[in-house]
Amino acid sequence: VNLQVQLARGGAITVEAGGRKFVITTRTSLPDGQWYQTAATDFMQALGRGESATTVWTSGAYRIRRELAVRDDHVHVTDTVANTGQTLEACLLEHQVAIAEPPTQVRLAGSVARALPTQSYSPSNPAAYAHWPDCGLGLVAEDDILRVHNRSFLRADGFGIADDYLGLAPGTSV
Repeated sequence: VNLQVQLARGGAITVEAGGRKFVITTRTSLPDGQWYQTAATDFMQALGRGESATTVWTSGAYRIRRELAVRDDHVHVTDTVANTGQTLEACLLEHQVAIAEPPTQVRLAGSVARALPTQSYSPSNPAAYAHWPDCGLGLVAEDDILRVHNRSFLRADGFGIADDYLGLAPGTSV
């Protein structure tokens, strides 16, 4: 698979494959119902097979370190979330692929998504996958915590995976 990948200094990712460009953003919860969303700007150099990049950003009481590696057939992303605050903090995380053109099919947790918006909770199949005639793209939770907490979702503007149950004590990370 020919992949061209870029990581933004603020955490967003672009993946070019099958003649399409996908933008993947992450948003994290802030106090009072607010969100911090990674910006799809200030990208580092393009990465090819066997290359990697790392960036760090902050969101409220959290520091997130993202390590990205381009493999032969996929992009592997490892996020480490650290609570830099002084109290127990809850952190909602959402990783979303923006949809510029509607896919022909979307699968959430292995099942075909038939309505908008929709979501699915399934630790046994923690994935969201969209298919177009010329390619497909999926997000899969590999980390034990994200697998157990996983919510796969589809909205009019994108699809992805999320953790609505993460909480970290002061000075800890996952």
